[in-house]
Amino acid sequence: MSSGAQRSGGGGGTAGEGCNAVQFARLAQVLAAAAHDAGVTPPTFRSPAPGGDRRLRRHRDGTTTVLVTIRQRPVEHVALDMVDGVLSAARRQDDAVLRGRLVAAVAGELDGGTGTGASVA
Repeated sequence: MSSGAQRSGGGGGTAGEGCNAVQFARLAQVLAAAAHDAGVTPPTFRSPAPGGDRRLRRHRDGTTTVLVTIRQRPVEHVALDMVDGVLSAARRQDDAVLRGRLVAAVAGELDGGTGTGASVA
C-alpha cells in the first residue's frame, strides 16, 4: 500500500486529533520487538517525514530509519505506515506472513491488549 493511500479503520477518532508522540513511541517499541522476534533487524522510527506521510532513509552502516508523519493522522494510518516501513527496510514488502505478524502486533497495541478489534487493515 502506498504511503498516500486512504486506509479504512475505526477507533482512531477524527483526523484532526491525530496520533500523538506517546502512541508513536509505543508503536515503534511494539514493531521493533515483533520484527526482532521474526528475525528481522528493526529500523529506527522518527517523525515527521518531510514531504509526505512516510520516507525511508538507508544509512551507510546498513541501518534504516523510517520517518512517519503523525500530526493530524489517525493512529491506524500511522501504524500501517510504520508496518510498511519495517517491511520496506527489510526489503520484504511482499512477505504476507511477516506483514500479518506486524499488523497483529500493532492491532494488539491499539486494542490496549483487550482484543476488541481496532481495525488496522
